[in-house]
Amino acid sequence: MEELKQTFYNNPIIPSATSKEYLNYFVKRTSHIWVCLKMGEICSLGAIISILHKNNRKAMLHFDFIKGIAKDKEGIEYLKRIGVDAIITTKSQHLKMIRDNEIIAILETFLVDSSAIQQTLSNIRTGKPDAVLVMPMTVPKQVFQKITQEHDCVLAGGLGVDHEVIQNALDSGARACIVTDRRLIVESYDCPI
Repeated sequence: MEELKQTFYNNPIIPSATSKEYLNYFVKRTSHIWVCLKMGEICSLGAIISILHKNNRKAMLHFDFIKGIAKDKEGIEYLKRIGVDAIITTKSQHLKMIRDNEIIAILETFLVDSSAIQQTLSNIRTGKPDAVLVMPMTVPKQVFQKITQEHDCVLAGGLGVDHEVIQNALDSGARACIVTDRRLIVESYDCPI
């Protein structure tokens, strides 16, 4: 896990690939280690993962965006066979299955109110994710602090619309930010952790 945290520290931006064009851009024009996949389906996913691995990249798959893969034990075993490095899920009950397959398990959470924060803290304690993805990255610093007190590997995503928003998330405790906008991905950011 320390290696994971160090990778984020050295490279605090995780490009989010939503199309083949974006994926090709990230692989050919950037040096980011991780790529978050919000694209693909069961037939194309193996080839996409292979391209990433051949280019010394790691695949962080957003479970909810991939078509044709069941959200069950067999689906996760398939993702392991094709080489997925990390899986993002909103379902805390999936975390153990993901970890049991030696894939990094990332719990995504939408922090819209105090109840969601409390539920997230509970899910972190019971689900024991390898990392937590806070959505949106615009939540106040105090909210990030509550999450980082419970888990030391917090990512941020959603609404990363400019450099200031991304840097504020990093300054608030996020180890890395998942970003789609190419203009923002090529910039350099400080990771104070």
